[in-house]
Amino acid sequence: MIRVLLADDEELTRAGLRMMLRTQPDLTVVGWSGGPVPDPGAAHPLRGRGSA
Repeated sequence: MIRVLLADDEELTRAGLRMMLRTQPDLTVVGWSGGPVPDPGAAHPLRGRGSA
């Protein structure tokens, strides 16, 4: 299982990426950020696979 952290300042881009990644059984989006993520612990965690 590959865990993905999305980082982009455009909500529409993040939503589109989440939708595309949701179709991949070996990928899981675990969180997102509205910009660069120097510290992955600062990202917003997601609850459930591909939610938010």
